[in-house]
Order: sequence, then structure tokens, then C-alpha cells
Amino acid sequence: MRIVFLSESKGFGGAEQYVLSLAGGLAGLGHEVHIVAPSGARWSLKDDGAWATSFTPSAVHAFRPAEALWLAGVIRRLRPDVLHINMPSAYSAGFGMAAPVGRALGCGVVATEHLSMIGRSRRRAFFKNLFEPYVQKVIAVCDATATALKEIHGVAGDKITVVYNGVDPAALSFVERSRARSVLGIPEGVPAVGCLGELIPRKGQSYLIEAAAGFSGGPAAGAAVVIIGDGEDRERLRSLIAERGLEKTVRLAGNVESAGSLLKAFDVFVMPSLMEAFPFALLEAMAAGVPVAASSVWGIPEMVVHEDTGLLFPPGDPEALREAVVRLAGTPDLRARMGRRAEKAVAEKFSLDGMVRGTAAVYESLG
Repeated sequence: MRIVFLSESKGFGGAEQYVLSLAGGLAGLGHEVHIVAPSGARWSLKDDGAWATSFTPSAVHAFRPAEALWLAGVIRRLRPDVLHINMPSAYSAGFGMAAPVGRALGCGVVATEHLSMIGRSRRRAFFKNLFEPYVQKVIAVCDATATALKEIHGVAGDKITVVYNGVDPAALSFVERSRARSVLGIPEGVPAVGCLGELIPRKGQSYLIEAAAGFSGGPAAGAAVVIIGDGEDRERLRSLIAERGLEKTVRLAGNVESAGSLLKAFDVFVMPSLMEAFPFALLEAMAAGVPVAASSVWGIPEMVVHEDTGLLFPPGDPEALREAVVRLAGTPDLRARMGRRAEKAVAEKFSLDGMVRGTAAVYESLG
């Protein structure tokens, strides 16, 4: 089967990791995979026999006839069996036109929804609803997204398949704890709290910083909080750290190469987001056997079972976040138990193989 992925992002985050993970897995099943994404995209495309991928710089940036014609030309050249539209919000104003273009040229059309368009502009929602009939199957990465698609956007339930994101722990090549700590500059014997993600408001790193102000005098006293990632919120977060006098406690590490492989450096991994679909960073921490404390938003409660594979706290609540981290920091047996159960959950429910095969089954259902 020949598959073309269409993506809108120049950056690299979970939605882009999703495409690359699927590309490698589907190529491994014998499919031919092509990726169409914006020129200048910061994508690390592997170029070996196991991937069999090609990259086409995208000229699609808005809803314009000229760009629809360009896309039609790419589809005619690649002649895919399946056009797979992948965006944090599928069928957006610029990329929604891909669905009718693909259908007109005889492709099966699948779209993956990571987050629905709650809070987005009416114009984007209009185009989403306009082009939805041309999409044959929708993959939702979690039940929360599937529910929103049905209840808010009126997408038929029989059109939606939930396929959870997945990871392959063996491919992540986790670095041993002491070496990982050395790479990240974390002294041995110090409780380490990690957070990995783009520095943007909805990722909620400010709540972790506020929580860290209350770590003194308890099991988390002296903790090193390392926030990995970069983005538009960096200076605001830096100012907040200074305002709270936390320069010796919280460090903005910026982008770190192969950051996911260093997760074993941490005693606790925190995901304080205000909105997440089914985040890969959280899956990777669970796969590393690191106990997690995460906000109970969107798809996260489908990943983390409270008091079993991790701890959940209300989004935007630094006190609840602090309590979760302090509890984990002060209870080694609880950390070990939750880490083991989280690792098992990834192997059994959130594997890359399961994600790839579930997606391939959606393609095959197109007939």
C-alpha cells in the first residue's frame, strides 16, 4: 500500500512524532510511505532501508485554489492508495481542502485528530465541518477526542476509530540513571523532578514553578527541577523563576538532544499541561519506569490510572501538583511500584506496534 502523510507543522512536537513513528512502523510492514510537510520543517527523517520514506516540501499554507492545484499535482505524482491528513486540528482552513482533492483523485482519505477545535475560531470550525464529509475515516488518539468529535462537531461515531499513541521502549535506548544525570547536570543524591515539552502557556510549566516554591522543608527539599524544551514562554518562565527566588532549584535546560533517552535521570516526571491529547513525552516517561504526576486533562486519565500507574491532579492547581510531587519524593516504595506498573501499561496497551497495526487496520477498512 502506498501512503502519503500530509502535515502542516514546521516545528516538531507530538503530532510530528506521530507521523514519523507511523512512517517507520508502516514501512516495516512493507508499505511505501511518503511525507508531505512544509519546507524548512525541523524533521529528522531517517533515510535507510527500514523506512523507505520520501519527503516533499509542502506549498499548502492556506485555503487557496493555487495551493489545491499544487497538492493535486503531488497526489498525481505519488499516486497514493491512502492520503493521511495529520494535524493537531484536522481539516483546518488551509489543509481541509486536501480531503476533497484526495477523494477526487481516487485516494482513500484518513485524518487523525489529536485535539479537537474547542476554543478555535469560527472560520476554522466552518472549514472543518465543510470538509469533514470528504474524510472517510477519522482516527482519534484518545476517547476524549472521539467524544468531542461526536458531541461537539457531529462526526458520526461509526466513522471514528480510537487508536492510542504508542512507543517502542527498545528504540528509545534509555540512558542509565547516573549517566543521564551527568548529562543533565543533576548531582547524585538530589531528588530530581523532570518536565519535557514545548514552552508555551498551555503546557503549564508555570504551575510546576509555582509548586517548586513549596518544596522546601519536606521530602522534596533540595530537589532539582529540570524543564526541558524551548518556546515562546521561555522569558516569562525565566522571570517567574527569578520572582520566586528559585534560580538554584528550577533550571530551564532548553532543547536537549535525545531528551527522551535521559528520562531515567528523574525521580518524578511531571506533566502540568492545561490541554493535552495523548502526549508522547508522558508515554516515554512511563516506558522508562519513572513515576509520573500529571494533570487530569483530555486523554491523560486514559493513560495514567490514578494511584496505580501514577498520580493525577487538577489542571492549573500548583498546590495539588506540589502535594503529588512531595508524596512521590517521600515514598520510594510508591515510586518503584508506580514506575513498574506504568512500564507494564505501556508494553500492554500503548505500544508502537499496536499503534501501527491499529492504523493499518483503518486503512484496510477503506475497501
